[in-house]
Amino acid sequence: MMVFIAFSLCLGALMGYYAYRYIKRSLLCFGADLSKKRIKIPLLVSSAVIGVGCINIGSVGTLLFFHILFISLIIRFINFLLKKFFDTKCAGFHNWREKAFQSGILPVVISVIIVLAGYFNMHNVVKTQYQLPTKKTISRDYKIALIADVHYGVSLDETEFTQKCSEISSHNPDIVVLAGDITDSDTGKADMEEVFEQLGKIKNNYGIYYIYGNHDRSMLQMKNKYTDAELKNAIEKNGIVILEDDTVRINGEITLVGRNDAFSGGTNGRKSLDELLSVVSATDYVIDIDHQPKEYNEAAKSGCDLVLSGHTHGGQIWPVNIIQEAFDINDGVYGCKKTGADTYAIITSGFAGWSYPVKNSAPSEYVIINIKKP
Repeated sequence: MMVFIAFSLCLGALMGYYAYRYIKRSLLCFGADLSKKRIKIPLLVSSAVIGVGCINIGSVGTLLFFHILFISLIIRFINFLLKKFFDTKCAGFHNWREKAFQSGILPVVISVIIVLAGYFNMHNVVKTQYQLPTKKTISRDYKIALIADVHYGVSLDETEFTQKCSEISSHNPDIVVLAGDITDSDTGKADMEEVFEQLGKIKNNYGIYYIYGNHDRSMLQMKNKYTDAELKNAIEKNGIVILEDDTVRINGEITLVGRNDAFSGGTNGRKSLDELLSVVSATDYVIDIDHQPKEYNEAAKSGCDLVLSGHTHGGQIWPVNIIQEAFDINDGVYGCKKTGADTYAIITSGFAGWSYPVKNSAPSEYVIINIKKP
């Protein structure tokens, strides 16, 4: 905790200093006289306010300022290229370019547009649909509704969430999968009970199944607004089945494997896939539900037909998705991919995301998966 506080204070000081330099450059560009108190004092105050605001790394203001900083660096590089290759070839271009760069207006305008678009995107949950073939002998087609990363309280309110649950019901899913992080450290007890009450009302033929994510339980929550026992009770009293390194067989031909989260490991550790599948029929269509998109090669080698994950939020904030892909932080970031000869993996970006009510690298979604019999 002390390390996090020290980091936040250092970040606030750094951002305050950068804000001072940024605003100062903009004022000088427009001919302001910084020796005058009526200009210098507001400059210092506004820089200090931005610095203090950035101490809270989870605020929208901090997010906006990070965007301004990042886009400023990009524009600085573009400005360097323009200065090097075009200034000497185009009369009058130098003054226009310098004015546009020094004013600092472009990064602010672009950042505001990106954040506003991300706010709208976060609050506009859409349906994403996949059609998956299988070579397994199943008696009928199956429809699965996949929901993850609601982080209830970050974006949707009760009315909006209830409407989305009704919308999912209208698709008549056979199985509903809740792939973790339905709640968050900021989710209060009443909201926690509310979200599972609504999820429990989704119409289905073979049940609603839930695995814990890395944000659901109190072991990773700083505020501890409800106990693990209260969370479990709220889930189960709404007819939702919790899978903690458990398997469940559906209709004699589908097996769900619900795994403990790779980070928290649950209360009893995390079993291997081979151990979990040792009691599963080789003829069953096997669905591995793992909150974090990990161990995809193991899933393919173990004979899983489908892996369902969330956790990444599709990167949530651009360019985090690009960084995640570049450094292979997970086995995937978003979408549907084939991980073996007959194994598919779907990573949903989820209903919402962590902390910020902004998502601009992927849609906010629920997923409908149609498994087509041979």
